[in-house]
Order: sequence, then C-alpha cells, then structure tokens
Amino acid sequence: MIAEKTLNQTLHIAKSAKKDEFYTQLSDIESELKHYEKHFKNKVVFCNCDDPRNSNFFNYFAYNFEKLGLKKLITTCYKNQETDLFIQEEAEKAVFLEYTGDKNGNKIPDAEEIGIIPLKGDGDFRSKECIELLKQADIVVTNPPFSLFREYVAQLVEHKKKFVIIGNLNALTYRDIFKLIKEDKLWFCGVIVIAANAGGAWSPLGDVTTTMLWIGGQITALNIMKQLILPSLVVCAIPTLIVWFRFRGQQIEKITIPESSADEKKDGKIILFAGIGFLVFVPVFKTLTHLPPFMGMLLALGLMWVITTLLHKSKDPELAEKFNVAKALQKVDSPSILFFLGILLAVSALQSAGLLREGATWLSDKLGNTYLIGSVLGLLSALVDNVPLVAASQGMYDLQTYPTDHPFWEFLALTTGTGGSAVIIGSAAGVAVMGIEKIDFMWYLRKISWLALAGFAGGIAVFLLQQQF
Repeated sequence: MIAEKTLNQTLHIAKSAKKDEFYTQLSDIESELKHYEKHFKNKVVFCNCDDPRNSNFFNYFAYNFEKLGLKKLITTCYKNQETDLFIQEEAEKAVFLEYTGDKNGNKIPDAEEIGIIPLKGDGDFRSKECIELLKQADIVVTNPPFSLFREYVAQLVEHKKKFVIIGNLNALTYRDIFKLIKEDKLWFCGVIVIAANAGGAWSPLGDVTTTMLWIGGQITALNIMKQLILPSLVVCAIPTLIVWFRFRGQQIEKITIPESSADEKKDGKIILFAGIGFLVFVPVFKTLTHLPPFMGMLLALGLMWVITTLLHKSKDPELAEKFNVAKALQKVDSPSILFFLGILLAVSALQSAGLLREGATWLSDKLGNTYLIGSVLGLLSALVDNVPLVAASQGMYDLQTYPTDHPFWEFLALTTGTGGSAVIIGSAAGVAVMGIEKIDFMWYLRKISWLALAGFAGGIAVFLLQQQF
C-alpha cells in the first residue's frame, strides 16, 4: 500500500513536470510581451508548436485581441501520435485555429468565433501546410520544442519572420543561436565605433588628434567646427543608413533602468550640464587668456570637484565617496598616459633627426596633391594609431608651409579622425569595443570596414565640395 501510494505521488510529480515543460505559464507570457504590445497592432500573429486547446499563448492573444489591435491570430498544434502514462485517450488530430476577434460584443473568444480546421498532416512546423501558415504571419510567438530549437529558429530566419520566443534560457548557448544574437549586436557596435570617431573629428575636444592640432596651433576651435561638422555628419550618416536598411523592421528590447529618486535626478542634471558647460568653456578660456588648453581643463576639473563635494557633503559618506572626483581620478589609466607620452617622445626624436621632414618631402614628390596626401595619412591611421600619425604630421609640415586653419590641417583632422574606423584597432573607440564585446578582428574587417570606408569617402567628398564654395 505504501509502495503504491509512493508510486502515485511520483507519477503526479512527473505529470506536473511534463506540463511545466511543454506549456509556458501565462504570467511569464504577460510579463515578457508587455514590452512589445505596440508592435502587434494590425498584425497577424502565429503561435505554433503549442497545443492551442491548452496553450497560454492562445489565451493571451485571444483575450487581448482587441486591446492589442490584432488583425488575426493563428495557432497550430502537433498531432499527439502515441499514448503514454498520462494520455490514455486515442491519438488527437492536428488542427489549426483562426481567430479574428470578438463578434458578439462580450469581449470573450467564444467557441463559435474560433475557426477549428483539421490539418492534413501531423502539424509539424516543418510541414508544407504549416509553412504556408507561417508565410501569412507578421510575427511568430511561441515556445518551440527544446530539442528542435535550432532548426525552428533557422526556419524563421530563412523566411525573414519577426519572432518572440519565450523558452529555456539554455537555448542561447547553442552556437548558431548565440552567433545570431551576438552578430546583430556587433553590427551596432561597429556603427558606434564609426559614429564615435566621426563625432570627435569636428570638435577640438572630441578626439585626441583634433585636440593635438588645436594645441599645436594648426587649427582654431570655431573654424574646425564650422568646416568639419557637415563632413563628419556624412561620415556617420552613410554607414548608419546602410545598417538601418539592413535591420529595418527589427525591434530592439528596451533596457529597463531603475528609477532614480528626485534628489538623484536633480544632482545628475546639475553634474551633466556643469560638465558639458566646462568642456565648452575650455576653448573660450584659451581664446580669452591665450593660456595652454590644459590649464583650462585643470580649472574645469577643479570646479567639478567643488560642485560634487558641495552636492554630496550632507549625504552618507559611502554614497558621497562614489561620486567624488578623487575617486574618479584613481581610475585613470596610467599605462595609456605613459603610452601617449612615449609616442610623443619618439615622434620628437624623429623630428629632431630630420626624418619626418624627409618623409614629408617624399610624399610631396610622389603624390603631389595636398588632399591626396591627407587621404593616404587618413588610411594609414587605420593601421598605425592616429595619435602618432598626427604628431608625425605636425613635425613633417610646419606652420610656414601650412598656416593656421589651412585646409590641409582641417582635412587631416577629418581623415585621421575617421580613417581609423576602417580597422578595429585603428582607433581608441575600436580598441575599447573590441575589448568589451570581444569582436573578432576579421569579422570587423569583413562586415564593418566597408561601411567605414563608404562613410570616409563620403566625408571627403563633402569636404572637397565645401572648398569649391
């Protein structure tokens, strides 16, 4: 008797486990799909790989049909081909259900409003009739069989269907699934690298190379912004538009950020606007005082130190320490500073030896055209870090040959600042993203480099066009 009772308990547990495995809980569906509600309007939703007579996917969409503004709901189920310990009745036939909304006004999907149509086959998502139903769909939402997960997603990708899958998290570890998700993300990382470099080129504080030219007296702040803002926008816009066309229609889940308190929001706005204001103040400081820009930056840093101290003086010491400037300064990357110092010393040594002058003469003799030289230097910045390249250019060409705000310096700021995007190791932004996202060098070269070069060429064309007017 005891043995029989134990056996029954075991079977009940197994039955519950089976149910949990095959049927997704309604609460999980609701909590996930609330982020996508606006994307279902006037769409045909297809829920397959789940019995619509028991499926919570069908329940969710049927009972929220009017709220979501759906056009049609289609669901299919796989034929139950054999009996087991839990299903003793005869094998069920495969069917598909169609629901086009409430007809009698009670806001409930009644049986007479649901079209139940038997399938000729077994309801396998790979069958011809299920594929035909898939073709009708705008969005697919389901929890596919775990053992067929890769094949199922491959089918959706093949037919270019938008989909939301609520399933086992372990499925993301599949090599081809993870690759699919990661690669989409990496495309956007590549565009960010291009945008970061393009955005930094037109401002004297936006990129190290432009800052070096500004400090060296080759360019002035207002003129470089006026001359390069449009070409830089084109450098960024061309790759962005190409990627937009490639991923058009795909939705990206919004990142949920914890709500901040009113005091935190207020303090954040003060620090944000103060930081931006002080950065903008640095060129003004140099113009008014004729002092080196680093003194303006140190003054801005000191003022930010004072502001953060005053904002957090009455708060918990542990919390205040997190926002302290001294704490931030401890995170300064000293090896990077020493790296740039070493580069500048090496370039100065080459300049003193006269080798840079010889290099400038060679380029002038071989290429002749100023803009062609600038373009070559820009492409070289993809292979050689643009900082030593600009430093070398400053040593190769003096202010007597090319005076302050000469188009050559403006063009050099554009090409060296944006040319580094062609190779992931060609800029600080690329190296940073490579380290964070583990982007493969060759993947970037195949997928992103041509985008960067297209933007690079477009920016050069706009700059040269500007010079004609």
